[in-house]
Amino acid sequence: MLKKGDIEKCHFVPLSSLERVIDMVENYNPEHDHRCKRNLLQLQLEGSSTENNLRQRKWRHKLHAAMSRAIYAHDWDKLLYLLKKSPIWEHDTNRLDQLPIYTRAMTILLMYHPYAKAQSLLSEYFHMNAVGLPIAKAMISEDGETIEWKHSVLLDGPAEMWLLGLEHMMRVVLREQLIQTRLALRKCRYQREQWINDWPGQLGITCSKVSFNKGL
Repeated sequence: MLKKGDIEKCHFVPLSSLERVIDMVENYNPEHDHRCKRNLLQLQLEGSSTENNLRQRKWRHKLHAAMSRAIYAHDWDKLLYLLKKSPIWEHDTNRLDQLPIYTRAMTILLMYHPYAKAQSLLSEYFHMNAVGLPIAKAMISEDGETIEWKHSVLLDGPAEMWLLGLEHMMRVVLREQLIQTRLALRKCRYQREQWINDWPGQLGITCSKVSFNKGL
């Protein structure tokens, strides 16, 4: 028989709560809780890989922007510094529009850096052995006007690669020729007959339009 002290130590609970406890004990069916069974190490690795990928994309975007600013500002020492800090194996990507960025920057650097021009490093960089492969050396218009390139482009390998290289070389050569044509036009304002014969027609028309618009 319970004494008065034992009764005071008892804790009474509602009958409904007691029934739920009894039901749980009799019909216990453990469920798999993913929140408790997850691999915390795997979660950390997944989170770190996602953060690393995001960090690499941000870094690559900033690097491309910095290289573009250095090229447009003709700051070849800064471009050389950026290329040293970003080796070519860090530019591996599956996107075709990003594959030749490092190669383009390297080509522009070797083409315009004073030391590279003095040592003719671009010729060594674009060295091609005579194996009978197709090589582009110049641009020819429908009228027969020809603009020769300083460096040839090898038309071999994946088409998307050498087509991008061909497009880049055409842009660089046209830019140089346009600058030279514009300078020649400034020197011979009143004797344009010889200037028209010396320079390609399309470039001459473009420079004449630029000069006319600036004179308005």
